Amino acid sequence: MPHTSAIGSIHYVDCDECVSLLEARGRCRARSDGAGVRRIDADLEAHCAERHAQGEAPKWAPRLDDFAADTSVGRPVVGQVIGWDGAEVILRVPGEDELRHSATFRQATVAEEVSVKNAFLNRRGRAW
Repeated sequence: MPHTSAIGSIHYVDCDECVSLLEARGRCRARSDGAGVRRIDADLEAHCAERHAQGEAPKWAPRLDDFAADTSVGRPVVGQVIGWDGAEVILRVPGEDELRHSATFRQATVAEEVSVKNAFLNRRGRAW
């Protein structure tokens, strides 16, 4: 949610690409380049539509050690959440050597969570 001040709403931007586009738009405005401003606004809108949730909080915000399903592949792959940056979740999946990064995920069902916990217990004593 934006903060307000005497000059209006203040939005904190922490996306490097958004910051870059906003700075470029400022330079175009300083040059009175209306076409450039419109082009950058379109690029910014497309970037935000693709990468950021538009004015809504995620339906589920994972915490460390929760279980999530990566839905970017045909059949969901479930693992334990070991990181989340607000857009992408990092999962530890039993049987996979590499950590799985996914921007399309959902909360694991109870059955999926039990299955993953069981797989972790079965792998006890062996390296990930």
